[in-house]
Amino acid sequence: MSVKYVLKKLFYGLLVMLSVITLLSSIIFLSPVDPVRLTFGQRADVKTIETKRQQLGLNRSLFFQ
Repeated sequence: MSVKYVLKKLFYGLLVMLSVITLLSSIIFLSPVDPVRLTFGQRADVKTIETKRQQLGLNRSLFFQ
């Protein structure tokens, strides 16, 4: 096995991993489901929901999430 072969495989592996992460993040972001509402249910009070959103970082921009 040559060094070129190993580097090529590592590059393709990283490319696939980055693609999968991007795809999954896009699906989660575009889904109409609010993860905080799923955690606490529909009857949770506003203060609890906002606190959990802040803890999860959902109130930050997409880049920092």
